[in-house]
Amino acid sequence: MASILRQIVAGPRSQHPEAGIDLCYVTSDIIATSGPSSTWPQKAYRNPVDKLVEFLDDRHDKEWAIWEFRAEGTGYPDEEVYGRVRHYPWPDHHPPPFRLVPMIMASMRNWLHGGDLHDGNPAPLTVDAATAAEPAAAATQPASDATQSNTTQTDAPVTGKDKKKRVAVVHCKAGKGRSGTISCSYLIAECGWRPEEAQWFIPYLMAVFLIAIPVLILEIAIGQAFRGGSVIAFNNINQRLKGTGMGLLYIGFVVGPYFTVNLAWIMTYFRASFQSPLPWGGRGQEFFDDEVIGNPPPIPADESASGFVEYPHVGMLGETSGWMVFTWFLVWLCIFRGVGLTGRVVYFTMGLPIIMTIVLIGRSLSLDNAGEGVKLFWATWRGSELADGTVWQTACGQVFFSTGVGFGYFTSYASYNRKHSNAVVDAIAIVCSNVAFENIAAFAIYGVIGFARLWPEEGVRIGGFDIGFRTLPLAIVQMPGANFWAVALFFTLMTLGFSSAFAMLDAVVTMVMDSGIKLSRPIVVSALTLLSLLFSLPYCTEFGYYLLSGVDRWVNDVALVFVVWSECVTSTTIYRWKDVAGQIGVPAYAAYQVAYFGGQILGVTVAQAVSAEAGAGVGFGIYIVATVAALFIAKTPDVRPDNMFKANVFLTRFWYMAFYSANQLRRDLNTIVGSGKNWNIPAFWGPLVKYVAAPILAIVYSFSYPAFYAEGRKDPLHIFGFAVAHIVLIIIAAGFIAPRWFNIFIPAHRQNEGKIPYAPCVTNGALEVEVTENMEAGQRQTSDDEVIGEKDSLPKDSPQGHQHAPAPLVDGPVDDNKAPLREEPLIR
Repeated sequence: MASILRQIVAGPRSQHPEAGIDLCYVTSDIIATSGPSSTWPQKAYRNPVDKLVEFLDDRHDKEWAIWEFRAEGTGYPDEEVYGRVRHYPWPDHHPPPFRLVPMIMASMRNWLHGGDLHDGNPAPLTVDAATAAEPAAAATQPASDATQSNTTQTDAPVTGKDKKKRVAVVHCKAGKGRSGTISCSYLIAECGWRPEEAQWFIPYLMAVFLIAIPVLILEIAIGQAFRGGSVIAFNNINQRLKGTGMGLLYIGFVVGPYFTVNLAWIMTYFRASFQSPLPWGGRGQEFFDDEVIGNPPPIPADESASGFVEYPHVGMLGETSGWMVFTWFLVWLCIFRGVGLTGRVVYFTMGLPIIMTIVLIGRSLSLDNAGEGVKLFWATWRGSELADGTVWQTACGQVFFSTGVGFGYFTSYASYNRKHSNAVVDAIAIVCSNVAFENIAAFAIYGVIGFARLWPEEGVRIGGFDIGFRTLPLAIVQMPGANFWAVALFFTLMTLGFSSAFAMLDAVVTMVMDSGIKLSRPIVVSALTLLSLLFSLPYCTEFGYYLLSGVDRWVNDVALVFVVWSECVTSTTIYRWKDVAGQIGVPAYAAYQVAYFGGQILGVTVAQAVSAEAGAGVGFGIYIVATVAALFIAKTPDVRPDNMFKANVFLTRFWYMAFYSANQLRRDLNTIVGSGKNWNIPAFWGPLVKYVAAPILAIVYSFSYPAFYAEGRKDPLHIFGFAVAHIVLIIIAAGFIAPRWFNIFIPAHRQNEGKIPYAPCVTNGALEVEVTENMEAGQRQTSDDEVIGEKDSLPKDSPQGHQHAPAPLVDGPVDDNKAPLREEPLIR
């Protein structure tokens, strides 16, 4: 009869089949149960405390303890549970007093990790509701006596094979509201960010060394050798790659408008940092939502009449708009005079943050519990989560944004270098310095996170966005001299941020100035700055935060990844393709492209549609079958490579198919960037870019479509962002199909530089470099006309007959109102 009553009262809650009591395993170490009782008539419809103890003893020996949350009294003396109970009472139908939550989390964590149940401060006996004080005190008063009498029994160690895993039993009255709140809080606190999730470093470091460094070597080397921005540089690789160069600039031109709005939010915090006390103290989330972004929540898709997310508020935000305009003014001020002024600005925008970061690291690591945050940073790696595409997308996006890969501005800046600068060292130094800086700076961030764990919101999952705008400002409040550190923090973030903003716009300015337009640089910079400012306005509205999230998500995961993939595959496949086709035949060349591109495209498609194993089988299967077919239909090359592949005709054919374009690009670039004592682009660079970086990026790119279907297809702002991201695919395809459409961005005398004559295994540019080096060394004074005459006197079939003489250098003073003049390329 009592069991039937318990079932009726318990209703839909779990009845444990073996014990016949109202009890549920939330996890293997957390048990939720309704409040037990030791008296009648409650024992008839509540859990009898003796049955609960019997069950726990049988299942968990002495390795269980109770956390009780009833302000109305426990219903049983502590002695009946061996004194293994902690009391944290609060009234029914009320949220917990917030200061209790971290105490409960700490005591549960301490017990489950092997500590003494009653270690640390005693549980508080007060609650926010005055009516609960007396029953709470009555319920908890016997605890200390019971604890003293049962210490030996509670703490007696259990060793050997019979040792049980500890469990925490939580209960209130019905085992739902208060017990569920604490169970969820503990799971979030412990699982929201586990130290083992530092497997982030695996894709991060892979993206750095396997993608970022090789691709940045390409971007800097072609800018330096071909003496132009991204469009001109990729046109020199092949005239059909103008779209790839334009795609790089499109990324920066799309990111810049919303990136400056991020900086506007930073400036809102900067302005508020002068108020004492800091206005976000004790209301961090509210301050961010109401005063920084000011975006009312949208209507969810399942609650709207249209079935899509609705954004009813569309007003402009005054402060965000004002700071956005201020940021664009700073950008204009830094780049309107040219790279000379920009270079001087960079000394400030990079030097000051380094100094402030060192100061912040020292201050951060001196805080209480900073070591706990550092442990989260340098934690145990675990690879079990690496199958999740999100971590790969995040890692690639982080690396590309921090190093500048995929934005085109390093190609533009490299075109102003001395033509024999050490491009390989520059690329490695840029990537490694960025990686080192952001990881060293992370000590400042994670030290503060360790300090912030004293705050009740310590268990919330932390991401990059939360660190910048939520977690860190809350922690700053608790630092001595909070206003000073808040000003220093947000000024540093702003300084770092707008240097990236002007670099992205400056790359577009370089493209326009390279086109030969008859406008001064200040006019071009002013027009592009104004246009970008107008594009920023939608992000300054009452739905701007959500628009920014939608555009940023898909530009990062779709457009940026695809354009870097395009760099990798096109530069190592299409460069001097006529040499390959002439040596092995067009059918074999085409068959190998089916193997290479078909394997990647169909492989990742099947992987997403069926399984990773099936995708790998299809991808490698297509590659192997089509490659074998290409080998058998290929002609025998009449020019053998000077390496191990010349020993066998099939090896020679395979070398032309798989490695020639990338290897020849490397050799041609090395005549410029690898001259003298400079580092050469290494021989493994081509295979690394083509067969490691590109397939990784194809896999990462494939994660975007299932993610959009699951998360964004019912949100119009995400749909807009998804569409904006795909424009880069159209640009790249248009450049490949109709390259003449992009000739407007290239001076007439340079438009045919991507048409390289047929000359297999001949290094393009070697003659010009030799002549130029002799002239620079004073060994030979030869006019440009004499060099051209030498070229024209060579037999047409001679390898040197395919070379181009260097164009005359441009003399004359540099006008501050125009872009600095650059020498013409030695490789064409």
